[in-house]
Amino acid sequence: MRLKEKDRRSLDNSGISIPNLRLKTILDTLEDVEEVWYAIDLSAFSSKKTLFDYQKNALENAIKGLYYFYSKCGGNKEEFFENVYKGILPEAIPTRNKKLIDLLKEGGFVVNENKLPTYQIINRMGFWMATGSGKTLVIVKLIELLSGLMNLKLIPKKDILFLTHRDDLIGQFKGHVKEFNEGRMPSKIIQLYELKDYEDVKSGLDNPTGIPVFYYRADLFDTEEKEKRVNFRNYLNDGNWYLILDEAHKGDKDESKRQAIFNILCKNGFRFDFSATFTEEIDFITCAYNFNLAEFVKQGYGKHIYVSSENLRSFNRRDDFSQEEKQKILLKIFILLTGIIKAREKVKYRVPYHKPLLLVLVHSVNVEDSDMELLFRELANIAKGEIQDSDFQGAKDELIQELESANFQFENVRLSREFLNLLREITFEDLLEDVFNSKSPGTIEVVQIPQNRQELLFKLKSGDKPFALMKIGDITPWLREKLEGYEIVERFEEENIFAKLNEDEDINILMGSRAFYEGWDSNRPNVIAFINIGMGEDAKKFVLQSIGRGVRIEPFKNIRRRLEILNKNSQINKETYQQVKAWTTPIESLFVFGTKASNLETIFQTLAEQTEEKETLGDLFEINPEVQGKLLLVPEYKESELILRLHPEDKEIAREFLELDDRILVCMFDVHPKVLIKLKNDFDALVHADHQERKIGIPEAVLKKLLGYLSAKFYKY
Repeated sequence: MRLKEKDRRSLDNSGISIPNLRLKTILDTLEDVEEVWYAIDLSAFSSKKTLFDYQKNALENAIKGLYYFYSKCGGNKEEFFENVYKGILPEAIPTRNKKLIDLLKEGGFVVNENKLPTYQIINRMGFWMATGSGKTLVIVKLIELLSGLMNLKLIPKKDILFLTHRDDLIGQFKGHVKEFNEGRMPSKIIQLYELKDYEDVKSGLDNPTGIPVFYYRADLFDTEEKEKRVNFRNYLNDGNWYLILDEAHKGDKDESKRQAIFNILCKNGFRFDFSATFTEEIDFITCAYNFNLAEFVKQGYGKHIYVSSENLRSFNRRDDFSQEEKQKILLKIFILLTGIIKAREKVKYRVPYHKPLLLVLVHSVNVEDSDMELLFRELANIAKGEIQDSDFQGAKDELIQELESANFQFENVRLSREFLNLLREITFEDLLEDVFNSKSPGTIEVVQIPQNRQELLFKLKSGDKPFALMKIGDITPWLREKLEGYEIVERFEEENIFAKLNEDEDINILMGSRAFYEGWDSNRPNVIAFINIGMGEDAKKFVLQSIGRGVRIEPFKNIRRRLEILNKNSQINKETYQQVKAWTTPIESLFVFGTKASNLETIFQTLAEQTEEKETLGDLFEINPEVQGKLLLVPEYKESELILRLHPEDKEIAREFLELDDRILVCMFDVHPKVLIKLKNDFDALVHADHQERKIGIPEAVLKKLLGYLSAKFYKY
């Protein structure tokens, strides 16, 4: 969808052009939401997890959006469009695709003169959340929220459908649901059904006791049934779906049919789009919440990001560059990795950071003179020590000169003098030891794992531990064609090295193609090199999402914020922070190298411009005075009694309602009798009156919140 520039762009205070996040702007200032809409606890997820503030904020905006659509606009899409989007979005969307027009008409949409009135597809909200921000947790809580609002009759009763585009992402979703369900009453659990079981569930053959949610692969929806592909007409449900799409809302021109199908499925329901990489204008304008990569980093949840001005063009097969030029850029990357590893060694006994890793992503693998092959050749030459001292020193000097004036993305960050001096002292022997796991140069030896057709390990004959892992679609051509002359040994004790890479500190380099950039989260990458990737517009999503894979930070177990934020919030001993702060920035940074640095810069500049929030960290977080000046420790947990705070009037409502017969309450709220007895006996100890809490005022909603909260098991330390 193309909009006029003046309509879709505005300027922030710095004069930077930003997209129009129209819905978010309205929801952020919406204050007249009735209190009953907040009757569901937004914090609790499982016995081990509670949601971050930014995740709760996403759910609060979801509540506001649903309230605006269903309560203020009565579920009327035309009224919703008039109130929110008129003058911002075009009145109609043109299309010349006759098959698409016929499909839309079949789905019940009105198409006038090859134009689809925009209001018909405006029952939607987008959630722009960075990779690594825990958006799957938000999705699971959104399901609980939808169920609660339906039970309170605040939104219409409809079925819930979750779609994502890969099996491993469905598996990840199932894992989060399983964790969410632990310790909950049967009526509160989420019951997952593959979409193909839809008829059995709806006909009563399988009667859900909890919250039924259907799921499927988004890319397998079609207009006909074929193997795993499903004909959407068999699951139309008269368009009455609450449709949740996880990275499944976009597509190229060939997938426009699928996007039409999604709109048909939720024609009389509502659509929720979750993504780390919004690119279409309609996604921006209907975005209800923004916590993209820029916000994720700026608020201290992710690594600092630096994009090197050094180009990896010497690895471009179409250009004629010397071996020395290829070697120099790899030396710079290896020297930087060595420095970060050494910085981590200086602090790891005070702050148990991850082991730094170099991630190399290439465009081609098996063709002649592929990107992976060119990389491997120079890697082998450096490992053998086939470099001049002057070349090593020259690479180091150029790297330090660049880093002395490095400008990080989104933030004003500088590397410490101590770290730059450490880089100056690095020798080739240091590089061999920290990157290649060897005290002397040596020939590369290939380690093959029988039955594993996707992974190869590499070690030096002069070392005793593998230093690199290659993960590609099929290693067979490499063993047959690219590694002729190399000694190949077999290793039997591990079948899948990649799956354990977060714990395996021996591996310092991970090499691969696009195959594994999604579905993998790790704290370890500190350097990412893109070889012949990111040179075209189609690479934008790939670059951002693959960087999102390595942007996570976790200085202490389960504490996922940068150390300076923990220090500002008095969550770490200040003496400890003073001892390590000179070394934290490189460990908490992601250094990015690309074939064409200017392309990467453009991608990040676009993302920086697509950031609207201007809040400071002090506005977002409250310092707990009880932990000031105390050392942050990793807690051990035991089961805890729960205490819930209610508005005083709601507490009295709950007290009066609890005078009903226990059998009535058990049937009304599906609560375990033991929970009910405990609540009645210890009501004042378990329920505290607090004027700061929202007043709900509806007896059924108050009791539903109270009993649901006390039915879950939580832990304290």
